[in-house]
Amino acid sequence: MIAGEQDPEVSDSLTAVEYLRIRRLISSYYSVALTDCGTGVTHNAMGGILQSADNLVIAAGYAASGAKRARSTLHGLASHGYEDLARNAIVVITDKDEVSSGVDKDAFEERLSRICRQLIAVPHDRGVADGDLVTLDVLKPETRRAYKEIPAAIVDGYL
Repeated sequence: MIAGEQDPEVSDSLTAVEYLRIRRLISSYYSVALTDCGTGVTHNAMGGILQSADNLVIAAGYAASGAKRARSTLHGLASHGYEDLARNAIVVITDKDEVSSGVDKDAFEERLSRICRQLIAVPHDRGVADGDLVTLDVLKPETRRAYKEIPAAIVDGYL
């Protein structure tokens, strides 16, 4: 796994060419590489990341801004030559903060599911609410199932 840096100034220091060089190097040792881009969709390495990506997972929260950002990301990718990645993307919606009843989750899911390959909804669960280390044993069965759907969806992208 190649993790993204939280500090945008540091993350901008890696270029697309450098990312591709690192990716080629680790591909000699590992058949799968996961790259965490954080929120840095516009940073310098993104061209190399997208160029070498087979699957894309976009995380969103149940909020108007979450849906808008996920939709904008998918449309932006499609309009910049990454139509296949956008169309085959997996969108993971989390209810981390237990959204208000004013959010129409069904409408939210329906809008996003039309523009990606798979949409996975992760229900609210106090076992992940604090953002700390997650232990599967403490999660509700439906939350555990949703988290297991993510790697399954990624594998399906290779079939």
